[in-house]
Amino acid sequence: MGVPQGSILGPFLFLVYINDLPSLVEDNHDIVLFADDTSLIFKLKRQSFKCDEVNNAISKLVHWFNVKNLHLNGNKTKCIKFTTTNVKKLSTNVFLNGEELSPVESTVFLGITLDAKLQWGLHISSI
Repeated sequence: MGVPQGSILGPFLFLVYINDLPSLVEDNHDIVLFADDTSLIFKLKRQSFKCDEVNNAISKLVHWFNVKNLHLNGNKTKCIKFTTTNVKKLSTNVFLNGEELSPVESTVFLGITLDAKLQWGLHISSI
């Protein structure tokens, strides 16, 4: 089953295939889809930060990927916590398929280098 890569209908059929994915995410979180890239964005208050909420959402997503026979690439999956420069980091225990996702200090999102401290230095130096 499948559509030949590079076909005219391929992108449209892929969008139809993943159409129900955004419904998995609760209202206080977001999912960003671009082509075959998927990003989960969690808006969490520091005072009530709970990794369970994040891990449950990731588990739902992993289950959805498995049901759809899609592969979630753990090597390309990143966890980044955005804070301002004067905020102390909280420990996180975010898991994907039973393995802890170590937080990264920066990541590239749609060609833009995002820094965990919300600074532009890394992106500017990469141009």
